Amino acid sequence: MLAQVRDKFGDHALAVRSSALSEDSWTNSNAGGFSSVLDVPGSDTLRLQDAINHVALSYGDFWGANQVLIQAMLTSVVRHGVVLTRTLNHGAPYYSLNFDETTDHTDLVTSGRGQHLRTVIVHRGWQSQPLPGDPLSGKIIEAVREIEGFVGHDALDVEFAVTADDVVHVLQIRPITIVHGRDQVDDDVVYQALQNAATSFERKQPPSPFVLGRRTIFGIMPDWNPAEIIGPTPRQLALSLYQYLVTDEIWATQRAEYGYRDVRPHPLMFTFGGHPYIDVRACFNSFMPSAIPDHLAGRLIDYYLDLLEDQPQLHDKVEFAVAFTCLDFDFDERSRPLLQNGFSEADLAALRTALAGITRQAPGRCQGQLDQIALLEKRFHHVMEADLDPLAKAFALIEDCRRFGTLPFAHLARAAFVASSLLRSLEKTGVTTREQTDCFLKSLNTVSGSFERDGWAVAEGGESWEEFVGRYAHLRPGTYEVTSPTYAEDPDRYLRPTVKARPPDYSDGETVDFWDEDTRARIQNALSSEGLPWTVKYFEGFLRQAIEGREYSKFVFSRNLSSALDELVRFGKTAGIDRGRVSHIGIQWLLALHTGMPVTGGDSSLIEQAKKGEEWHRVAQALELPPLLVRVGDIFAYERHLNQPNFVTSGRVVAEAIDLANQPVDNPDLRGLIVLIPQADPGFDWLFGHGIAGLITMYGGANSHMTIRAAEFGLPAAIGVGQALYDQLSGARLIELDCTANWVRALR
Repeated sequence: MLAQVRDKFGDHALAVRSSALSEDSWTNSNAGGFSSVLDVPGSDTLRLQDAINHVALSYGDFWGANQVLIQAMLTSVVRHGVVLTRTLNHGAPYYSLNFDETTDHTDLVTSGRGQHLRTVIVHRGWQSQPLPGDPLSGKIIEAVREIEGFVGHDALDVEFAVTADDVVHVLQIRPITIVHGRDQVDDDVVYQALQNAATSFERKQPPSPFVLGRRTIFGIMPDWNPAEIIGPTPRQLALSLYQYLVTDEIWATQRAEYGYRDVRPHPLMFTFGGHPYIDVRACFNSFMPSAIPDHLAGRLIDYYLDLLEDQPQLHDKVEFAVAFTCLDFDFDERSRPLLQNGFSEADLAALRTALAGITRQAPGRCQGQLDQIALLEKRFHHVMEADLDPLAKAFALIEDCRRFGTLPFAHLARAAFVASSLLRSLEKTGVTTREQTDCFLKSLNTVSGSFERDGWAVAEGGESWEEFVGRYAHLRPGTYEVTSPTYAEDPDRYLRPTVKARPPDYSDGETVDFWDEDTRARIQNALSSEGLPWTVKYFEGFLRQAIEGREYSKFVFSRNLSSALDELVRFGKTAGIDRGRVSHIGIQWLLALHTGMPVTGGDSSLIEQAKKGEEWHRVAQALELPPLLVRVGDIFAYERHLNQPNFVTSGRVVAEAIDLANQPVDNPDLRGLIVLIPQADPGFDWLFGHGIAGLITMYGGANSHMTIRAAEFGLPAAIGVGQALYDQLSGARLIELDCTANWVRALR
């Protein structure tokens, strides 16, 4: 046999691979279960013999019907990877190309060692060129379609390589053996949902009467971060609550009251195929100071949209890296590209003046909004003590949340952004250091810090366990999701780990000197240079009040929201439906029952509505859509780009990792681990009580809640790494997270 190999291949480098009966069957792939040996010199008989034995021994109890496959190694490989012809989670009709173009090692994708992998997603019904400027993906899909015809099967795992002459070489084919059952959505239903999304996208391109800009882009993270707060495929109740409480009107009301352009009645968020997207043009309009004339505002908005299209990795950083929303200390540096793109010095002067007006009034607004939050707290107790049926109580809680909760929260969140932007720009301009910024953020007294201190108080006997649970009982990992349990429903998991003795170096009331005298003098000069009439002490007070106020206001308004969800569960029980079905009914439909609007069918109509919502959600989960929709073709084919994460602190950690989305455990021991979660809001504060070593999230922005919390705890974190990088990290056992070097990578 060795002689035959020499005769056939000569000196060519060889691949020695497994070909066992127990792999690549219709019921079990056993992918990666056996060894392969690559780059074996064909002329080296001893190495070839060792390679064959190595592969054969990996079978365990070897039996004669198994085989070993010997192939010639390809040369001049320019792209290599794997194509799945249906999605693994739902069996949906998509080609998923995962490949590497940086080396000619053809096993980087299958081995999981690739550090520069690209992913292209193409709906099976998309006949156009998959991506502009990427003809190779079209060639690969053409080859795979040919193979599907040969095999008579369309759920395949195909390993491929493309050589410099643009020839697609198929290295291996195996069937996808996962049985999806009820999770699989009919292909025609998926296609129709995408067609509807495409039609809706095109209809929304013309601007509404009070919105400027020649076209729009839609994104999952540019403003109010729906992917982080309610997830990329929320259920009907969570989606409709977020719209009702924030994105239909409250967001625009806050911006108009703050001094920005009034875009009402334009909503901020739309859905495509059940996936929530922010109208980025509306977002940019709402960040335009009202003092800016239309002719300049329109040009700026179109420039912002073009910039985001050119740099899609900025989709979760538009307020820091794309739009100008307040007068930062680095305005001159940030605005320089405007001069290079047709804007005049007079345009920049008008923009600076308008932004200065918004920035100057930011500190004076905070206390009034905090007073509204205090009123919400007072009214909450009156509502909860009232003798109301569950639906009436839910209605009262939600309406109060909207009037006295999310609107003042939106104002405080805007002030917190202005504060964070000023703080970061001090660092960018060299007035302060990153270490000083980290130290200041750690000195803040936010809800997370109170949570930790209250846990210490329980451990030391200063507070009862019952008081502690009662204070934080309403929090839930999914703030808007009724199926997400509250802390009160599982206090041992969410609260017990926080009950621990305070560290020996902790000192109550300790004053942290994060800015020395020279730094304070530089800050005062920077404030004066920008025309901000504040002392350093006043400026510091604003930073604290705004950032702490934002976190506290969300803690308070989420109590109303969480209690309303509990009341809706109680209402569901009276109607004979569980919380799972309640989660699939929109809030407008439920509130219509309270106000007496006719809803035919009674209880049976509730069940029917829940069934429709459940099917809507099932279809949404099967659709693959990108973070940004720039053109209609993106709905059918796109590349899943690696995000530029938001790194928190200057720490570095190398630790074992756990993905709580893929490895849910009832009572996890997370001490010393890097934890991965898809999205995070304050309901995930319980993680900080587990002594975790680091945090990685798929979604989240530079100014998101979890970013602030990680900074306060001094926890190394990569917030908003995006789906492509998250997928790479999800299966890793060991991860390096280096926030100073701005990288996160799987080590094994």
